Amino acid sequence: MIGLSIGPLDGLSGAALVAGLCLLLFVEELGVPLPFAPGDVVLIACGLTAAADHLNAPITLLALNASVVARALVGREFFARVGEPIAQRLVDLLRIRAAFNRLVGALSRMGWLGVLVGRFTPGPPGAYEPRRPA
Repeated sequence: MIGLSIGPLDGLSGAALVAGLCLLLFVEELGVPLPFAPGDVVLIACGLTAAADHLNAPITLLALNASVVARALVGREFFARVGEPIAQRLVDLLRIRAAFNRLVGALSRMGWLGVLVGRFTPGPPGAYEPRRPA
C-alpha cells in the first residue's frame, strides 16, 4: 500500500478500520475540523485500502454511506433543537446581526434552492453579495 497515514487508524484492519473510517467521516461531516484526516483523505484511504484488498469495497461503501446518512440525521436533530440559541449568541458575540438577518431572509425566500446554490457557489462568504451604493 502507498505510505498513507491517518493518525489514530494506523495499524487497524478489516472491520475495525472500516468503523474507524466511518467514525472519522461522521465527525468531520458534523463540522469538527480534523486536520490529520479531512473527509477527502478518509475517502482516498478507503479507496486505497479497498484496492489493496484489505477492505471489502461494497461493504465499505455501504458503511461510509450509512455514516454520512446518520450524520445528516443526528446533525439535523441536534441543530434543530439547540442551533438557534447558539447561532443567536454567536451572532451577537461577533456583531454580525445585519448580515445574519440578510442571510436568514434570503434563505427564507429561496428555501432549499438557496441552500443548494450556496453549497455549490465557490468563493469566500459575501463574495457574490450585490454591492450597495455608498
